Amino acid sequence: MKAKFLSIIILCYLLTVLNISKADITDVYITPEVPNTTDNITIFVSGIQSAGFIEINNSEFHIDGTSLELDLFLNVGFLQVLTPWDYFEDIGTLPAGTYDLLIKTDQPAFSDPEDTYSITFEVIPEPTSTTAQLNTENPKHEIASKTRRRKENSDSSSL
Repeated sequence: MKAKFLSIIILCYLLTVLNISKADITDVYITPEVPNTTDNITIFVSGIQSAGFIEINNSEFHIDGTSLELDLFLNVGFLQVLTPWDYFEDIGTLPAGTYDLLIKTDQPAFSDPEDTYSITFEVIPEPTSTTAQLNTENPKHEIASKTRRRKENSDSSSL
């Protein structure tokens, strides 16, 4: 019994020293790629881990002006098996501006305490509607004019 207990303690120590269970962030991107102020933004995070399994226990999203931070709290296994992982978080809309996004992972005691990844992206103002630029006095006339021009072009091309 003592030998098994001692073996478990030595194994835990070796796992800590060798840093076997580790999850790394390999990519972060947002959708839509160029959001405007009316778009719901989603953060996508992906990575690789060497622990056989990964579980995201919790996440926390923080906004401080134009600085954004997403903290992921991970639970990883102990096996030496490379496994891809991914996570997404919907963050809603943001005002126009340039944003710095920092992703951090908090991992259990048997691995590196954290991995970080950062990107910068821009949220553009809401696009103006092209229909608002149409002739408001007689919108049918404007549409008819465009239609006529197309017919004229197609008639002249057949000559």
